Amino acid sequence: MTISSPKITTSLLATLLLLGCLAPAATAAAAKALNRAQILGLVEGGVSNRRVESLVKQRGINFEPAPQYVELLREAGADEALITALRSAAAPPGEAQTTKFHPAASRSVSADLNPQLDRAHSFAADGRWRDAIAEYRAALRADPNNTLALNGLGRALARTGDLDGATGQYRHALEAIQQDHDRSGLAPMVATVHDNLGVALRRKGDMAGAIAEFRKAIEAEPRNSQAHENLGLTLEAQKDFDGALAEYQTVLKLDGSCCQAQYNIGRVQEMKGNLDAAIATFEAALAARPDDPLAHYSLGTALERKGDQRNALEQYRLAARLAPTDTTIEAAYARLQQDR
Repeated sequence: MTISSPKITTSLLATLLLLGCLAPAATAAAAKALNRAQILGLVEGGVSNRRVESLVKQRGINFEPAPQYVELLREAGADEALITALRSAAAPPGEAQTTKFHPAASRSVSADLNPQLDRAHSFAADGRWRDAIAEYRAALRADPNNTLALNGLGRALARTGDLDGATGQYRHALEAIQQDHDRSGLAPMVATVHDNLGVALRRKGDMAGAIAEFRKAIEAEPRNSQAHENLGLTLEAQKDFDGALAEYQTVLKLDGSCCQAQYNIGRVQEMKGNLDAAIATFEAALAARPDDPLAHYSLGTALERKGDQRNALEQYRLAARLAPTDTTIEAAYARLQQDR
């Protein structure tokens, strides 16, 4: 049986787009802004973040990246630099930005290669998980070992709470990759599937299994910041604070723009009782992002633990002003006000 390689529908497509070597009929489509399904398909298929970022900067996007979509992209392997590029991207003149699902607008050059998979990515990008599952299954009926479809189906099943089904699809995807005689260039895909499997196992409570999968993801792709972060979160949940801190610091080295890494580092430093280090970390985050409510709130928690209630209250006040609907921040501000 022929084993499908994600390189056919993603890496090759991205290379053609970047080099301008598409056939005349496709060239017009390539000039358009990228839609959500195209970007998700490229990232999920193992195309490098920098290559996708270059495409985004060249062509723009025709949508606003909503929080749910950003979370989905991170799961697929997008780093903070790519997320930032998406948020900064503007659609070319004449193309309105939209987050509404439009089937016609989701058609891409890759649709000629696998229409079911393209539709599945479109539904997934829109959060329509049941529809996505149906399309991923249709793609797999045509090609049972399509690793992109297997990974996408696993992710969609996980989103609907079917963790057993999700882990089964991820393992099938890894088996299919192992059977592929040409595995060159598949390291990002291998890492993504191991990372997704690790997340599913962690949700099932299998922390040891999750840690093993995250380590396999890192072995396949050592610079995969998402896998390092997930390993750190799992080690932190197991009270291995030193191990978690090392992973978060690695994430920050790999992706200096990752604000979440700074928060994770500061939080672990705070848990270890190193309040001065935590305060310094949160202050550094605040210096880079003075309007970030989480930076103010995190600094406030560390200051409060150190006994500096006056400055903690001020940080909570600033955080509450920036995020007036955040109940956690509001509760901390109200509590400290009452205690004074």
